[in-house]
Amino acid sequence: MTVKRYLASADLAGTATITHIGDDGRPLVQLSETLFHPQGGGQKADRGTVGGRAVTHVAHADGGEVNHYLDSTDGLSIGDAVELVVDAEWRQLNARWHTAGHLIAAVVEKLFPKLQGVAGHHWPDEGRVEFVPGDGTSTEEVAAKLLDALAEAVRAGLPVRVIGDPFSSREVVVGDSRPVGCGGTHLSSVGGLVVSVTGVKSKGGKLRVSYTV
Repeated sequence: MTVKRYLASADLAGTATITHIGDDGRPLVQLSETLFHPQGGGQKADRGTVGGRAVTHVAHADGGEVNHYLDSTDGLSIGDAVELVVDAEWRQLNARWHTAGHLIAAVVEKLFPKLQGVAGHHWPDEGRVEFVPGDGTSTEEVAAKLLDALAEAVRAGLPVRVIGDPFSSREVVVGDSRPVGCGGTHLSSVGGLVVSVTGVKSKGGKLRVSYTV
């Protein structure tokens, strides 16, 4: 099973041992441990290099493993120690989008206690957070109150904390919001984060807030 170091560490460089080399239409390796965030939980996969080869995608695999898809596995062997380098700029971009989603959820739940965040999609340029119950909630009222509340939270520089065991009960807290189980990457605070709400609508019994950063 791959040790998912990104859950407990913000390191962007390190070493690991290749435990498996495969090809499911794309060449891939599995590692003893990883600093790469796999795609999932509403967040895009990290980019970077493994052993000097470009990482084209990262995905969860059976048995707790993580597949690191590479542009090539030529010259690599099981047991090799390889250097891991995560693309810092891409990591920061995705952390901003993910943090913005958590901030929106925290602010909406505080403004409207009957609403609860149930899903988030934090891909760049596709950001949205969904809440239930959405039926009967005034989208106009949410939109009107949300912008000022987000700006206030950013001015206050609310901290973003990871609590619990990072490998078994990892949760994220924005300010004094309720803890939310999450395996993603985040900023350490919302200070300086620029969040724009691009839409609020009700659909299928849920309220959806779309956003950009």
